[in-house]
Amino acid sequence: MKPSSLSSFRQVCSCLFAFLFLNCEAFADKTHCFGEMKNLQIYLLIGQSDMAGRAEIPKAAGRILERCYLLNDKNEWEPAKVPLNRHSGIGQGVDLQKLGPGYSFAMKMLEQNKDLSIGLIVNAGGGSDIAP
Repeated sequence: MKPSSLSSFRQVCSCLFAFLFLNCEAFADKTHCFGEMKNLQIYLLIGQSDMAGRAEIPKAAGRILERCYLLNDKNEWEPAKVPLNRHSGIGQGVDLQKLGPGYSFAMKMLEQNKDLSIGLIVNAGGGSDIAP
């Protein structure tokens, strides 16, 4: 990453971590019209274009993921559905946001624990250099 990109990345991560620590209790107690968020575990999905998702979205993946929530641009939880990176502040446009590893991660986690709810905070942006 370029020094300016690394600095921006660190700022985004710091803000996300502060936001989570200050607000995780409030999120865990929320009940929505789509159900109660029980045993909420929050995961950060941060990365480059691979995390944003570039794979075509199969029809089966276009549905809402039950017990999985996505933090939107209003800092509110909404039912998660792909593309998961659509609320990213550093994304390259919704037309480039497709299916990424966050979808299979969430599906596997939910499959293994039926009493779990997952909150995803996705902020991935492609086109940034890895090398200094």
